[in-house]
Amino acid sequence: MVSRLRPLEVTFEIDNRSYKLGNSIPITINLTAARPIDIRAGRVDLVCEEVYAETFTVTGPTIYQSSGRSAPRAQVPRTVTKRHKETYVHSDVVFLTDTHLKVGESEVYRTHLDIQEDLPPHSGSATLKWVLVVLIDIVRARDVRKQKTVKVTI
Repeated sequence: MVSRLRPLEVTFEIDNRSYKLGNSIPITINLTAARPIDIRAGRVDLVCEEVYAETFTVTGPTIYQSSGRSAPRAQVPRTVTKRHKETYVHSDVVFLTDTHLKVGESEVYRTHLDIQEDLPPHSGSATLKWVLVVLIDIVRARDVRKQKTVKVTI
């Protein structure tokens, strides 16, 4: 059975500064159990959201009708812009595996997430948003997810 109540309180802290690709983000994670729980894994993901536009030309018929005669329709090129929004995990780190916490027990974990040096695929033409996400996979309960926006410069 999966519990609907939150069995675990999760908070985390990071330095409020700008990071660059290749830097390491120090993270302090606090876990407090509301009941006895078993944790499969805990990880931190650095999620990148890219918003960009793609412009291309398509050819299609004109929007007029002839006066009852069959006439070939002219093919007219037009410019179309399509907006894309892509989200993916850029970097991640596992900081916890196979752990049991008792009622009221609090644990503090310190870890570092190394930001990969790979540029996002559309970094030259996209607006980028970076989010740090802490995910806790709990046995027989809802997983816990907490997130904060982080500044990453390219």
